Amino acid sequence: MSFEERFENMELTDMGNGCYHYSDSYGEIVYRKLKTNGGTGIADNEDVPYLALYTKNENMDEFQYCGIVSDSYKFVGNDKINNQIRASINEIGKPILKEKCFVNSKLTNMYNEIIIEHALNIPERGTIYPQIIIKNSYDGTGSTNIAFGLHIQENDIGFGFREKIGNMNQIHISSSSTNLSTAVGGYITAFSENIIELIQSSFNNHLSEDEIMSTLNLIEEIGKKRRESISTLLEDGTSMWQMFLAITRFSSLEKNLNAKIMLESVAERCLIVPAQMINMMETLQGEE
Repeated sequence: MSFEERFENMELTDMGNGCYHYSDSYGEIVYRKLKTNGGTGIADNEDVPYLALYTKNENMDEFQYCGIVSDSYKFVGNDKINNQIRASINEIGKPILKEKCFVNSKLTNMYNEIIIEHALNIPERGTIYPQIIIKNSYDGTGSTNIAFGLHIQENDIGFGFREKIGNMNQIHISSSSTNLSTAVGGYITAFSENIIELIQSSFNNHLSEDEIMSTLNLIEEIGKKRRESISTLLEDGTSMWQMFLAITRFSSLEKNLNAKIMLESVAERCLIVPAQMINMMETLQGEE
């Protein structure tokens, strides 16, 4: 089905003239069907299988052009996915402590950390909370995605697992809310049973000079200045946990959302995740 045939199911409003509108607490967007302008040997006003994207926030007088998406693009509103996750967290009886939401200047990419009030106090490591990280885009640069992660209160930094524990993509998110609640509840259980082992194992495992350089080389692929900034946060005798903290402390301030996610993937490699935790999450994802 074309975008035009699906716009109501995606909760967009038909504005006429091939324009489809959506607004929520983050701003407004419009998708506009593209047509040919005509020219030598080209018919005028023919449909093109793409839509132009325009966005605007409350401080802007006019919409800004932000690129194009395919006619087959599947739109999911930021408010819709955030509310879906909030409802799943509430359903398992765990209150939300706070949220930290990042939206890029074009309003095309959103990254929301929802921190769950289920703290574990770990001696000499601080207070750790589980969190759910929601990533969404309006310009086709990525699908709607949910990752499970950690929030470290003392440093006020958040992190999302991307590889070892995995995450949920748009296909699974679109399924029943029961699956979402089960996954969230399952992560709370996995967090409670394994987080102390994860942190202590990672803290007690010290990196060799080669391992430190290898990790920094990965960061340099994302940006040389990022490597330099993270290097200043490292200490002598760096453990896997200290390297993880240094990368995560920097990524929490990263304004480029794509770079932020790549840094999280590098940080995750610095953690020793218990096999029980991985197996539990794989089982849950296999039930989606």
